[in-house]
Amino acid sequence: MYLPDKAKDIEKLVICSLESALNGGISQSKIDAALHQLEISQREISGGSMPYGLQLILGAMGGCIHDEDPIALLDINKNIELLKEKVKSSNYIDTLIKDCLLNNNHRLLFELKADPEFNDKENSYYKDYLAQKSKELDEASKKEIIELSSRLNDRQNQIDDESILPKIEKKDIPDSRSFPEISSQNNKKFYKAGTNGIIYHDYIFSLEDLNEKEIGLASLYAYVLTNIGLSDKSYDEIQEYQSLITGNISASIKPDINHLTGEQKLSLIISAKSLEKNASKMRDLIIESINDARFDETKRIQELIQHSIARNEEAISSNGHGLAMDYAAGGISSFAALSASMFGIKKLQGIKSIINKFGIEKGV
Repeated sequence: MYLPDKAKDIEKLVICSLESALNGGISQSKIDAALHQLEISQREISGGSMPYGLQLILGAMGGCIHDEDPIALLDINKNIELLKEKVKSSNYIDTLIKDCLLNNNHRLLFELKADPEFNDKENSYYKDYLAQKSKELDEASKKEIIELSSRLNDRQNQIDDESILPKIEKKDIPDSRSFPEISSQNNKKFYKAGTNGIIYHDYIFSLEDLNEKEIGLASLYAYVLTNIGLSDKSYDEIQEYQSLITGNISASIKPDINHLTGEQKLSLIISAKSLEKNASKMRDLIIESINDARFDETKRIQELIQHSIARNEEAISSNGHGLAMDYAAGGISSFAALSASMFGIKKLQGIKSIINKFGIEKGV
């Protein structure tokens, strides 16, 4: 999205960026990071709007349409290795940029602009169109339309035979559930599952003896923790390194309660995913995030605070009723009050108090 009449400026910016990448070259580490992210996205068994198997079928559909081997399209290992070999050539990426983008004769600048009168124009068009068509109809055509309308109405009111539809019955549901077997080693718990070569990490740290103010800022701390530099490296350097070894790393705060004793506790959870070959590097990165986070990167932290405020303010308009319910529940449940103070309106108030105290400029 951009301001009106800025289309040419945006196009120029894109072209200049491509030319800069072509002339300055793209480092091998950035190419490797992009390939790594591509491999993870291809391997990950994701859910979304359709079952994973159906996603694979639709992904292979292009090969079927264009007379290619659809099975070859699903051979992730072979295709990734082929790409890795191609990018070893110094001019492979340059050639793609020149031939497919800069020198592409079919390049098109396509703008969509809002028209406040669009609905009125559309209604007027169809009204005039139908009026003209009505004038052109003879008696036979009118009679045919009436008959079709009657048949459609009969079909829509017809009760279909539901017995022809596939269904799940009680006998199709197993009598027992199977759970993955959890193993323990060096104070770590892990279990095996079909993840297509991706390892998912969850490091759980218990948070104890936090005061009310610290509890209110805990979720902000988690958000900042994995978005700043580590040790002697800046955030930009760490971000590039993360792209090389992980698909994603994030931290969150999870409140929990023992319903038998009423005991409440907080946990800091750092979650990440990586290819199997990068598992040890991923674990080292998680530990480094805990021990050596660069909280001296004040400018970066200010940006994160501003982003957090914008994100939480947006949630008020889209989920205001939910926030109000959570806040109200805090009056009848100590656990609900804890959650509301960490994730609700009180969280936003706490973050804004930081801005007022330290004079951080508002806006993103």
